[in-house]
Order: sequence, then C-alpha cells, then structure tokens
Amino acid sequence: MEPNEKCKSMLISGIVAGVLGLGISFVVNSTLAEISASSFFSTYFGLLFIVLGGVIFCRVHSQTVSDSRKKYFLAFGCLIILSGIMCFILEENWFIGMHPALKIPLYGILGISVSYALTFAVVDLVNYTFAYFALFEHTIIENTEQIVAVISFSALMGLVFGVIFGIMDYEDSVIYHHKLNLMKEELYCYPIGVCIGVMSGVTNEYLRKNHMKRMESFEDEI
Repeated sequence: MEPNEKCKSMLISGIVAGVLGLGISFVVNSTLAEISASSFFSTYFGLLFIVLGGVIFCRVHSQTVSDSRKKYFLAFGCLIILSGIMCFILEENWFIGMHPALKIPLYGILGISVSYALTFAVVDLVNYTFAYFALFEHTIIENTEQIVAVISFSALMGLVFGVIFGIMDYEDSVIYHHKLNLMKEELYCYPIGVCIGVMSGVTNEYLRKNHMKRMESFEDEI
C-alpha cells in the first residue's frame, strides 16, 4: 500500500472515530445524568447492564473465541454486571452525601461500562454492515491487538467521563443547578471524546493495516 493511501485511510478512520467519540461522550453523560436523577432510568439501566453482561458471557462460551480475547470480554462482562448492581444502589439514593473519594471511582466504573457497551454496539453494527454489503474483505476489528486497543480507549473514555461527572457532584446539587452542571461537564467531555476517538480510530487502522500486511506476507510464503 502506498504511504499516501495509508495516511489517507488513517485520517478517514480518525475523523470517523472522532465523530463517534463525540456521540459517545454525549450519550455517556446523558446516561449518567438520567441514572442519577431518575429511579426509573436507574432501574432500567441496572437491568440492561445485568442482561448485557449475561449476553457477553453466553457469547464468549457459545462462540469460538481465543483465550487471549476471552479474558478481556469476561472481565468487561463482570464489570458491566457490577455496574448494573450499582444502578440499583443509585436508585436507593445511597450516593447522595457520599464522600467524593468513594463516589468518583463508582461513577468511573459506570462510565466505563456505558462507554464499553456503546463502543462495541457500534463496532458490531459497523462490522455487520460491512460484511452484509461486502464493502471490505476484512472486518474493521478482527485481531486481538485491535480488540485490546479499542477496549483500552473505550475504558479510558468512560473512566474520564465518569470521574468528571463525579467531581461535578451532579446528584448532590440542587435541581436548578443540574442543567448547569451537565452543561459544564459536556463542555469538558466533548473535546476529550473527540480526541480519544481520533486516537482510537488512527490506532485501530494502523493495527488493521499491519495485520493485513502480515497475513499477506504469510500467504506469499506459503
């Protein structure tokens, strides 16, 4: 592949991932706000996370997944189930008045789970779309290096959003400050989401091209 063509594909991937990062930052922040403010949404997302964690476990055990990939999916499956349990804790208003040293890590875990769920829902949708229309010979994410990279960037994004949300002390603020605090949080999180998204897209495309190059070299040797 020509260097210019490779740089172009990485640039396109970075831009697309940056836009997705912006969208994910909006959804994660809105989700954390709704979980904190509404008992209905905290119950809904609690059940959703527990079911999603169970689906991940079933998917790992029912499909042929390498051990190197399996441990990452199982770890995040456990984390998502834990987040579901934490949503029920939020429903009981146990976070109100809690010390920031305890509250911030808990919101960080919630942020990671929401970000992870959104990221891999988008990845599965993109892979399915490309496979259905035969747009590419290979899927966007198909090797362990890419999976680790996407999981790492997704976890970093969710952790940052969760920590910022915890620092803003959304659920302890009075009602008329909720919107102001959410706007402040979004002001910080949107640029971060774009930056992490761009880095994730460029890194994923770089790893994908390297993997394809290794596979082509292996086939030539055969």
